[in-house]
Amino acid sequence: MTVAVPLLVADMAIVAIAVLVAGLSRHYEGERMSEEQAPRSGTRAKATVLIIVAVVFAVLLGVKLAGSFRSAADAPTVAGGAAVEQVSGDVISAYEEAVASSKPVFLSFGKETCPNCIEMKRVAERVVPDYEGRVVYIKANVDEPSSRQLASRFSFQYIPTSFFLAPDGSVIDSYAGMLGEEQMRAYLDALVAGQ
Repeated sequence: MTVAVPLLVADMAIVAIAVLVAGLSRHYEGERMSEEQAPRSGTRAKATVLIIVAVVFAVLLGVKLAGSFRSAADAPTVAGGAAVEQVSGDVISAYEEAVASSKPVFLSFGKETCPNCIEMKRVAERVVPDYEGRVVYIKANVDEPSSRQLASRFSFQYIPTSFFLAPDGSVIDSYAGMLGEEQMRAYLDALVAGQ
């Protein structure tokens, strides 16, 4: 499904460009005709505006469709198995399940277009499996509505931001910014030791 989305957007862009080129070529052909043969300039202006609106609509539709076909990597994640595994459902459900598990929780807020968030996700994929069964990891994408709703329960301004929660859900510590591997391990070790 993830390959189909870029292809769909590319196809839409090609169609939009073809429509634009066709409209412009008709416009320039009209300029080469004699005054009697050429369409009125008001008609040409309307056609140009219509073409521009069609192109903008095609691009916006492509962007909207690309956003609705998210890959599994964009879904909220919880760790507890051998690797960082996908959770079905929204982030709020994942959070409530994590707190109900009576284990400490590592909650990370970020987004897919933030370079530090992407790098931190990679670090978490290397580090979190070492805490299997001891810490629950939740990755929340703030571009998603349920993640924004969960974010409203916490106080932060910047991403990535990490929260380290006690088994009862209370915040033990937080960190704004990207955590490197050693820093992440230090926070998780302290979280495990504090339970």
